[in-house]
Amino acid sequence: MYNYFVLISEIGENMNYKCGKIKVNSAREFYEKFLEGYLFKNIEIDESKRKDIYSYMRFIQDKPLKNLYIGHCYYYGYGVNVNDDLAFDFYMKAAKEGNADAQNSLGKCYFLGFCVEKDYKMAALWYESSAKLGHYSAQNNIGSIYSKGYGVKIDLKKAVYWYTKSAEQGHSIAQYNLGDCYYYGTGVDKDYYKAVYWYEAAANLDLKEAYETLGYCYTQGTGVPIDYQKAIYWYSKAAEKGSPYGQTGLGHCYKTMNDLEKAVYWYKKAADLEYGLAQERLGFLCYEQKNYKEAIIWFKKAAEQGLVNSQNALGDFYQFGKEVPKDLKLAKYWYQKAAAQGDEDAKESLDFLKRFYNI
Repeated sequence: MYNYFVLISEIGENMNYKCGKIKVNSAREFYEKFLEGYLFKNIEIDESKRKDIYSYMRFIQDKPLKNLYIGHCYYYGYGVNVNDDLAFDFYMKAAKEGNADAQNSLGKCYFLGFCVEKDYKMAALWYESSAKLGHYSAQNNIGSIYSKGYGVKIDLKKAVYWYTKSAEQGHSIAQYNLGDCYYYGTGVDKDYYKAVYWYEAAANLDLKEAYETLGYCYTQGTGVPIDYQKAIYWYSKAAEKGSPYGQTGLGHCYKTMNDLEKAVYWYKKAADLEYGLAQERLGFLCYEQKNYKEAIIWFKKAAEQGLVNSQNALGDFYQFGKEVPKDLKLAKYWYQKAAAQGDEDAKESLDFLKRFYNI
């Protein structure tokens, strides 16, 4: 059997290694690919072998990089017992030595409260330090910090600046965030065309949220012409990833195209995942088909998740005794739920019950 962990002491020596299906040319690249594969891509590696990874730190001659990797070893338990304090100490050493990855890791520790007490100001400090060194994840992170005001004053223009830096380096989440900035006009002039541009960039990097949003844009004609076939394409990509939003979007597209069989299929897929919007839309579709008993089942599921239209619909069913025994108290209950969310129709229904039924 090939030993995945046979490494060489000289970093620059040209030799091939294997990590799952990844080929690498140096011990340093091996470790980087190992971390990327094992932590983020779930490449299968013999569990007993990963314990050896700590012993190979001696082959890393770049001191900041070595401190970063030792920090990872203590954080994830590679060849040593998990030790948050030591992980943090080694991250700090590497960060102070100018390693951008370590600075980003420190920012994450402070932001999430891993290995250290949560401190948004320190998170912002280390994220921005790393971002200035060109670390694209840190650039996206500090963009989010400025967007939400974690430990800093909200500065939407700085958020856009850092999102742009990260997006231009190919960070999919930053591309999506930047798309949102252009879509909603936060920190930049609203521009649907630029929003779609960045959403498509993120979608091309397989970001599920970008698939969902592009599907929506093509149904609404936002930044692109209305095109249900393209909407179906993007929603399908999201649905393949198990997205109930994408599945619901497909249901909407097929209903609009009068393919009710496919509409029901996709609404049902999302509704079975307890997605409230799909349950509501399935309820209305059943109502239109005069399948009132089925409609009530789905309206109730959606209403219990707080969807106003379903709460109103249930109120109507109970008020008028349609397919259920007339029950004005239950009607009032559901109208009150909807009215509490500011729904004017529900408020009018409550006023009607009070005036004519003294309820």
